[in-house]
Amino acid sequence: MLIKKVPINFINNTPLSISIYQAGKTIPHMHNDILEIIYCLKGDITITVTHEQLDFHTGDLYIINSRDVHSVESRSKEDNLIASFYINLLDPALDQESLLYDFFVCQEHVISPATELYIPFLKQHLLHLLYFYCFHPEINFYIYTKLTKQITDILIEYFPMFYFSADTTKFLPNDKERYNAILKYIRKNYKEKITMADLASIVHVSTNYLSQFFHKYLNNQQVIGISGLINFVRVFEAEKLLLTTDMNIKEISYLCGFSDPKFLYREFRNFFNRTPLEHRKWYEEYSKDATEPHIYTVGDISAEISHCIARNLASLILKD
Repeated sequence: MLIKKVPINFINNTPLSISIYQAGKTIPHMHNDILEIIYCLKGDITITVTHEQLDFHTGDLYIINSRDVHSVESRSKEDNLIASFYINLLDPALDQESLLYDFFVCQEHVISPATELYIPFLKQHLLHLLYFYCFHPEINFYIYTKLTKQITDILIEYFPMFYFSADTTKFLPNDKERYNAILKYIRKNYKEKITMADLASIVHVSTNYLSQFFHKYLNNQQVIGISGLINFVRVFEAEKLLLTTDMNIKEISYLCGFSDPKFLYREFRNFFNRTPLEHRKWYEEYSKDATEPHIYTVGDISAEISHCIARNLASLILKD
């Protein structure tokens, strides 16, 4: 069974698409060059993304990065209602190249406490978008683009996966530019051999400085230093080939920059806690009883959507 790549139809001349649906257990899928933000408007759901199964409740958000294999599943007999916001990362109106190369996370309690303060702002923007989409279809499409741009600006500033460590809450301006340049280079050249000297020359610093830089900003359980970041990107790419093609492990290893399949096995187990073949088999079994989500039109459940928007906005106010 191969994971399918699902195309998205965007609102006229905008970088945005919105889907409102109820999930039973959706078929695992992925989107190319599209960032998806899942907003649980009502109910209890489990989101399966790559190797993790995470539980979410009413009012929770989760970011699906471009080409992340994912599925949404109901956790109870009660109805759920979900809004997915799809953002076209290739749209020139967003004018943010780092959107294509960075990884984002906004799951509460797993990010910096300083960053967590900005989740309510992100939720408010999404609920405003949903309100306009559902109840004011006559608005100028420019509004969709403007609000989407504000959302991506928030993501870039506060929710990149690797911007934070235990010792610092935010990059200095020059450090942020260096990080973006290096991550872009790795994402584009992961198939090739990458040395510390290569990366140091890109940002015009010494290899010693660069080593200290990455140990300062990249120091968690799985991604430590520059080698950890390179291996993370390579494993990320290997997983996509594993689930979307019938290539064998040896082929995938060499295509993703590993000089020997044993290194892919080692790093894959480090990130996913199982071997590549176990991972492929797990998705084959998981997908057997998956179905398409029940997608609603606004007219089907306008009162329910209105209630969910009001309730979620009220919960943000009460938290403050």
